Amino acid sequence: MAPPSEPDDELFTFSDVYLLTDGPDGRVAIPHLELALARAGITLAKPDAEVAWSSGWDELATLTTEERSLLSHGREGLVVLVVERNGRSHRFVVPTEDPALLMLEVRTMAQRHALRTSRPPRATLRSFNVVLGVAALASVALLVLSAAHVVHW
Repeated sequence: MAPPSEPDDELFTFSDVYLLTDGPDGRVAIPHLELALARAGITLAKPDAEVAWSSGWDELATLTTEERSLLSHGREGLVVLVVERNGRSHRFVVPTEDPALLMLEVRTMAQRHALRTSRPPRATLRSFNVVLGVAALASVALLVLSAAHVVHW
């Protein structure tokens, strides 16, 4: 009797993926990449099959879809966000014929590996917190001065 066949290691492989990154002249889309969601984790490969980036599922915090996109040749795409536990994020535009189905597949994959399926909340700006603190202190000082009859309304 033949041994049972091993399951395929690749769960999803997407070709012609764009990596969105910030360059010296603003946001840049690097084309012709391959994104693989495998049992071990996520791998991004260059056109020559050299691995450009790889991460295991246990090193990731978030896997989600952000928005739909229209690629330069008119094909639809979906922006996929991957956030590592160290805070580093990666955005990919994955070409698709059915964005709704791809959203569902990405969400299912994230849930299978206990990853967040929504963008992490943004931290508030420090300057906003400082202004808020100064305003609160000024209000308290004004109330104290008013109660001591130093300031009259």
